Amino acid sequence: MGHNHTPPASVGCEAEGIPSESGVDRFSDLPDEVAHHILSLLNFRDLTRVGALSKRCRQFHLSVPVVDFGTVWWKDVKQVDLARLVTSFDRYLHLRGHNRMQRVRIGLRFSTSEEEKKVSDDLSQVVLSWIRTAVRCNVEELDLFFVHSATSTFSLPSSIFHSQSLRSLSVSMDIIKSPVVEAPSLYFSSNLRYLSLSDVKIVDESIFKWISCCCKCLKELLLSSIEGVQNISIESSSLESFSFFNYGDVHLGISGEKLENIVMAWSGCYVPTSLKSTTSLKIFAPNLKNLKWDGNLRNSQDLGKLKSLERVEICLKPQKNEFGKLVEVLCSICSAKVLIIHAKTIKALYKEGSTPTLILDNIRNLSIHCESLNNKLVPALVSLLRRMPNLNILCIKTRCENLIPRTASRFGNEYWERQNLAFIHQLKEVSIENSYGSNEIEFARYILEHAQNLKKMVIVHRDDDAPSKVAGMVSRSKMISTASVLIRQDPHQIYKFRGQGSCDSYWGPDILKSGIVTLRSSIATQGSMF
Repeated sequence: MGHNHTPPASVGCEAEGIPSESGVDRFSDLPDEVAHHILSLLNFRDLTRVGALSKRCRQFHLSVPVVDFGTVWWKDVKQVDLARLVTSFDRYLHLRGHNRMQRVRIGLRFSTSEEEKKVSDDLSQVVLSWIRTAVRCNVEELDLFFVHSATSTFSLPSSIFHSQSLRSLSVSMDIIKSPVVEAPSLYFSSNLRYLSLSDVKIVDESIFKWISCCCKCLKELLLSSIEGVQNISIESSSLESFSFFNYGDVHLGISGEKLENIVMAWSGCYVPTSLKSTTSLKIFAPNLKNLKWDGNLRNSQDLGKLKSLERVEICLKPQKNEFGKLVEVLCSICSAKVLIIHAKTIKALYKEGSTPTLILDNIRNLSIHCESLNNKLVPALVSLLRRMPNLNILCIKTRCENLIPRTASRFGNEYWERQNLAFIHQLKEVSIENSYGSNEIEFARYILEHAQNLKKMVIVHRDDDAPSKVAGMVSRSKMISTASVLIRQDPHQIYKFRGQGSCDSYWGPDILKSGIVTLRSSIATQGSMF
């Protein structure tokens, strides 16, 4: 490997205070690519300090391909220091000339007080010049994050979108008056592979047409808290991953033959009924493999035919009159083999006394995310399990935010036996997090006594007194299989009850006491400690 060694620079470095037993400046003796890699790990403030050490270090600091001016993440940056840093960074970009820039990260917290508003406005213009300089230096990755409460409007230059070198663009503006993103010209194509727009105002919906028509290399797109538009329609022949997070009222249409991953979240309050007629969702993604949907349903949703779907996570919060819409969603995702579903969605799907008209017989792996297997959730869970006769893997994950044991201690083994659940004969692996009541333990006992093909069960407990209770249940159960049963204590959270509905909560991995207990064929043996 060739070295770019400059003896005078080494002497200078040593003279300026870099200790070296051999009298050789080892850093300056490094190949350019190695030195650049090391300096790419530093932020601009530390990079500047290195650049002041010697001529050779200055060459490295002016040619390093990755520059991080993310002052918003730095500690102890006062307004006076920020002004000095801005001046220094402005001069630095000028001195760099046309040296290639692979990645530039700019994160700034603008002044918010009225007397400093003029300074913020001036700083906005400086930042725009930095962006133009980065584009001129053929930057490949550009990350912009601004925190700003000034009343002036911040508009991104269209040259960003016209750059032919840019491969990744991330714009996040935590600003009271959102910055404006204007639509680029449809005459300019883009080589972007990743595009993320967060907390920005779109003034022209044709930007989505530009994404559809001019971004032929785009693989991943993220849109979050977009303002100014009511219609978002994207058709992409290259897009593989799409993420959308929004609080407002919007029509969303996404189409792509290569789309494999979609994440959506309409969080916050419900959309008022008077406005729901203006919300819709339409997806065309015949090769979609992974879908995650959190939040509210739309007035109308068309997920299309998702025959390639493998994994789905849904945490939908439908209103009382939206049962039919929720069933439509489940019908659309019925080809998936892995389903992660949250308690609110399970309860909304459940109608006491109704027949399970929807059969999800493709589901092989089911995860339930809930606070606990409480008394209100159990009947809804039974209704869901009836729809999955071919289930092989079951996981129940609990959070335990409200600890009232009596609300999760109603359903015993006899109740589960009366349900005659078909999936029990296909079940092979089970993981249950025991929150604080007995419902989870009784359900585990039912599985042990009726799942003849069970290979493994893991029970994770948090109650400090639970190990003996769980181990006792396993020992007393008449196991129908030769499954291994692992009783594990949660290393991050343990609850010790003091009285009626009250408890102490302990956190941290160092609180683990009982370790892990492994049981096979009802014979308990003490395993190794964590």
